[in-house]
Amino acid sequence: MEANKKNILIIDSDINVRRLIREIIQEDGYRVFDTKAITDAFEFLSKNKPDLIITEIALPVSSGIELVKKVRETSKTLPIIVITEHDDPKDMYEFISLGIFSCLKKPFTDSDSLKTAIKNAVHYNELTLINHDWKLTKKYPDNPQQFITEIATAKQEWESGIDSLGIIVIFIDSDKIIRRCNHMLCILTGKTYNDLLGRKWDDVIRETGFNPLPGEFHLTGGIEFYNTSSKQWLLLQIHPLFEILKGEKSFTRQIITIQPITELKKAVQEIRLQREKIKIQSMEVEEAYEKLKKSQAQILQHEKMASIGQLAAGIAHEINNPVGFITSNLNTFQKYLNKLTEFIKIQSAAVKGLSEIKQGNTDEMVRRVMEFKNSSKIDYILEDTANLIRESLDGTDRVKSIVQDLKSFSHINEDELKLADINSGINSTINIVWNELKYKATLKKEYGDIPMTKCNIGQLNQVFMNIMVNAAHAIEKNGEITIKTWSDGNYINISIKDTGCGIPKETIPKIFEPFVTTKEIGKGTGLGLSIAYDIVKRHNGIIDVESEVGKGTTFTVRIPIIEK
Repeated sequence: MEANKKNILIIDSDINVRRLIREIIQEDGYRVFDTKAITDAFEFLSKNKPDLIITEIALPVSSGIELVKKVRETSKTLPIIVITEHDDPKDMYEFISLGIFSCLKKPFTDSDSLKTAIKNAVHYNELTLINHDWKLTKKYPDNPQQFITEIATAKQEWESGIDSLGIIVIFIDSDKIIRRCNHMLCILTGKTYNDLLGRKWDDVIRETGFNPLPGEFHLTGGIEFYNTSSKQWLLLQIHPLFEILKGEKSFTRQIITIQPITELKKAVQEIRLQREKIKIQSMEVEEAYEKLKKSQAQILQHEKMASIGQLAAGIAHEINNPVGFITSNLNTFQKYLNKLTEFIKIQSAAVKGLSEIKQGNTDEMVRRVMEFKNSSKIDYILEDTANLIRESLDGTDRVKSIVQDLKSFSHINEDELKLADINSGINSTINIVWNELKYKATLKKEYGDIPMTKCNIGQLNQVFMNIMVNAAHAIEKNGEITIKTWSDGNYINISIKDTGCGIPKETIPKIFEPFVTTKEIGKGTGLGLSIAYDIVKRHNGIIDVESEVGKGTTFTVRIPIIEK
């Protein structure tokens, strides 16, 4: 490992976290090594001695706590920063008891905070006074007293410096006993310096009315203390300082820094409150969106039923025609049946009479039968009966077809996509709107050989119906409506062209907007083309319009081919 660089080991199971930390701190001249597993970390530590370890709590196979414990077996002072997504108070206390330098929360929204924490940790490592590797003779082989003098001077300067700090600084031993502190602790507690020495630091803090609140949101790791009387917050962090070896026994020293964070805590709580409000608002937006989707479906259904309602008279007329001639045929058939019944009775009586008289006396009986057969037109009745039955069956098929097509229009399946034949769907639509078309225009069908595609054919039929009805309404007397279909490999194209009055140029850009209509008041809702546009868009399709006043309009619908 290079001697002129500080070496940092990162252990995190998330490669993105490792990459982010590396990118943030490499520019400061650190040499970074990273791994995702604790076993690889142990192997690295067996061969190298980093200046800082950064590890997450939850690691594959083992935990961050196990890693810290293992490191502390060989080094009591090596700074360790723990990063975590969830600050479990139990984990926090255990980590602090193991002498970690700091604890940071993921994700890192502030790179400067991470860089500062790492810089401070490396600096503490440099300030370690005595550790397993430090020998006085290395720096002062001939004059150890000079070293002692420099340490004493540095001690005085340093203590004077920490007394001027705006935060509380406490030095403790492994038994939590206060060995040194700065003047800010005296101000907080109202006690003298000598009264504080030799006491446990947590007892002193609690006596002033501050208590830790496990489970509260932590700002930067550490522990937050709260005073219920003064409504004040303190942020407490414990860092390893140095270790003194005396024979076989070691004495650890730690430094506690405490700073007031009341305003910052209020800001964080306000942020949390805002997040909760945003979460509630988000849920409300989602609920409103679901209601909007349901409303859209209802509007689509209402418009469909309104369209059918407008066409109801024509549909009734289309049904009444075949029903009318079926009824007429049945009345005629009833008369035929009466005559056939009477003829059969006469014929039966004749047969019976023939069996009772002598041979040669049958002429009169045969004459009477033939006379009734001719006068009743029995041969014509038998021939015409077949025609009546055939015509009636055709009529019932026509009624059945109209009813089935009407039924398909009366239901809406918002999300149901099935393979369907669009040519067949157009024919069904024509059956529904035929009474609107036949008195206004000659209908031309130019169907191409198109594949079946996955779609909601009921919704597409409504698109075709709205366009066809508009085409019929645009023709004043007699005109043409041409329906053409073709495939270009990726899309099925449907064009519906009329020779009607056309659409004004200034209206075309707004033609698909809700409530825009060129019809007279009471003849249109202005929703037909808007709904058609939405249906085509939901199919990932395209709908275009070309029009010229006085010459006509062409709507072109393009539906993507989805065969599976």
